[in-house]
Amino acid sequence: DRIQVIGSALLIIGSVVWVPTAYYFAWKKWCKIRTDIVQVETELLHLQENNNKNIITSINSNNSNDTDTQKIKIDTLEGQKERIDFWIKQQQYLRRQATVYGTTILLVSFIFFSKYSPHRTKWFQSWVQIKKWKFISSWVKFIAMEVVVSDQNQSHHLTIDRHLPAIGSTEFHKEQSVLAFVPHGIFPFAYGFGFIPYISESIFGYFRPVTATATSLVPFLRDIIVWCSKVDASSTCVDTALKNKHRIGINPGGIDEIFLSYPKPGTNPNTEYSIVRKGFLRLAAKYNLPVYPIYCFGATKMFRRVELPFLEQLSHYLRISIVLFYGVWGLPIPFRQKLLYVIGAPILPPVSSPESSDATVALMHTQFCDELQRIFNQHKSAYGWDHKSLEIISK
Repeated sequence: DRIQVIGSALLIIGSVVWVPTAYYFAWKKWCKIRTDIVQVETELLHLQENNNKNIITSINSNNSNDTDTQKIKIDTLEGQKERIDFWIKQQQYLRRQATVYGTTILLVSFIFFSKYSPHRTKWFQSWVQIKKWKFISSWVKFIAMEVVVSDQNQSHHLTIDRHLPAIGSTEFHKEQSVLAFVPHGIFPFAYGFGFIPYISESIFGYFRPVTATATSLVPFLRDIIVWCSKVDASSTCVDTALKNKHRIGINPGGIDEIFLSYPKPGTNPNTEYSIVRKGFLRLAAKYNLPVYPIYCFGATKMFRRVELPFLEQLSHYLRISIVLFYGVWGLPIPFRQKLLYVIGAPILPPVSSPESSDATVALMHTQFCDELQRIFNQHKSAYGWDHKSLEIISK
């Protein structure tokens, strides 16, 4: 199991480095081969011109009685022919190499970047069954995943006239809802293990993960998420998914939360930070859906980040997280960390308030933050985090 975890971590997480690097060197190699072909063709043309001149000279001097001179010219012509044959073979070899590299570059580009690639079709998605792959099970064992349902009766602010199914029940799995996973972490392991492993489906139920558009730039990870029926994080796509009665999962922290934690100046290593936006709550209110806050203890400890302020500015400018991080041996192999998921009481839009109104969203936002704080404080001792506190930033 450990070997599968290390191998898949290097392959998938490390792909943000090794795939572009390999692509760059393949491109440079192809360009060099093309340059070499031009040089070989130039040399070959020069040899052929000299050979033609020597042939003409040889024909003109056929009447010469100097046998030694004729023998030298014959040897010269044969030597030139051998050199021409050598350069022709070299030209053919380089052309074959150029074809192989060029075809590989085009094929890899199509597979990684084209949305029409065959392995991204619905048929392939149902056939591949990524949730049941062996290396996924190895990861679940590696993180020692545990899920706890917090006591819903302690959520005093939830006064609702609506039957709520028991979490983990068949009815809960079928109920349309929004699952909000907190925190994001440097790499969203907590969120990913909420929907990728097959065993997670028996707990959280099937849901479509809402992921940033930038994930399409990460090789392999992009395909895994696509096979899990991802929803793009744009408000239009999320709205369409909810309109079509889909259950969705979301990680509300985003890029800001990645750069918010320690070692950022002004932060405390004993404080966990979480950003809660209002956009997903507004959509939940629009369709009158329950929102389940889920806090994952340990999600922020699987990698360590190197603080480089300009990367945060660059990430916001490009709208993609560019983070320098490391794990075991300084590689993109996560530190082994138990993940404890705590599912809080659901947040519902007040019945008396108009859907999606600012007051409704503000109330839901307050309730969500309070519930998140409650489940953190209630379960941090069980995780060994008595010394920790949670700071929630509203945006």
